[in-house]
Amino acid sequence: MAEKKKDKHKPKKKKFPNRRFVFARIPAEKRRKLFCRIGTAAAALILIALIPLMIYASLRPGNAASAIQYTGKTVCMGVYPQSRVTDGELTRRLLQQPLNWTAFEDCYAGGNNYGTAAPMTGMKYADLEYEGSRYRAVSIESYRPQAIINSSAAGYSYQDDNGYESGKTYFFLYEPIRWHVIGENQRLLLTEKVLDAMQFSNSFYWIDRDSDGSVDWASEFSSRRLLFLPANLYKTSGLRTWLNNGFFSAAFSEAEQKLIKSGLRRSDESSAQAKYGLNAVSSNRVWLLSAAEAQAWRDSGADDDACFPAATDYAECRGAFSGAAQNRESAWWWLRSPGDYSGDVISVVDSPDFLTPDRQFFQAYTVGGVRCAVCLKSSSATQQILRDQVDRHEQKT
Repeated sequence: MAEKKKDKHKPKKKKFPNRRFVFARIPAEKRRKLFCRIGTAAAALILIALIPLMIYASLRPGNAASAIQYTGKTVCMGVYPQSRVTDGELTRRLLQQPLNWTAFEDCYAGGNNYGTAAPMTGMKYADLEYEGSRYRAVSIESYRPQAIINSSAAGYSYQDDNGYESGKTYFFLYEPIRWHVIGENQRLLLTEKVLDAMQFSNSFYWIDRDSDGSVDWASEFSSRRLLFLPANLYKTSGLRTWLNNGFFSAAFSEAEQKLIKSGLRRSDESSAQAKYGLNAVSSNRVWLLSAAEAQAWRDSGADDDACFPAATDYAECRGAFSGAAQNRESAWWWLRSPGDYSGDVISVVDSPDFLTPDRQFFQAYTVGGVRCAVCLKSSSATQQILRDQVDRHEQKT
């Protein structure tokens, strides 16, 4: 029987090693390194998957409010112009010093109508050092109006009611900022006083209510959301920008800035804003409390003196709605929570009810008090600040 001829073009079968023994043939040291790399990659993937959940959990309003409590402790960190120089001789000598004037970038005036607000140059400041102390000079060439759309006249300003007149220059001493320790393992701080006065936003878009009191958010946002944002949205507000830039740089030294943690905060939008894609989250080093956080602090035992603070002399010079203007010791202060209208923001006013539905103010008001919060990177940073203050006190005595 003739043998079959072999097909020279038929490929030969390759012999593959038994897959069951592939890893067994790898040296033990290489196997160990391979398994370590696989384990590290798996752990990294799990961590990446958990990060969004961790961020969501840390940003929930309930979590933020529950971390706040009244402790009764205060610390000093940073400096800011506060007390007015009332000594006539010192004022005379300060006026003789060279002053480099700069117009306040946050001061606006208008023609008493919407759409007329524009930067004004009648409010200027100059910082100077004199005999070991730091001062801020404020020149009032024209009044800062109570709202950015009003004209610069005494009838539209609270500066003259607070005792500050147009055509004059006043000096304020830079002093340590005192903060309430409001919880979260002694890392969360809130200023003891209202330090400044400022509008919530430098521009606005007003959404009117219908005759039945409702707001047609659907039509407003579907047609205009790409062109307009509500003026009471904290993430895009001028006040948030100023807190994290101008105030942060002016109030804290480089060493103090390194102690402050940058964290994510919700704008605390209304349900309607969130429904139409405005649930904004922003990174902040300095921020305003939300209505829920302020109420949690009140409920945890904060008394009237803590909740309804006085404004500094500097804040009143800038037009804060307080003091002599209303025969009251306390000033109302902004929160970051929006009101019912697109141009309103919830604020804290001296009231038995603390936060009530009617405590909402037009975001264009320049008389709103600024009372801000920061979070330190660790509780040990707070303890170090307290120790430094004790040391300085002992050195003085």
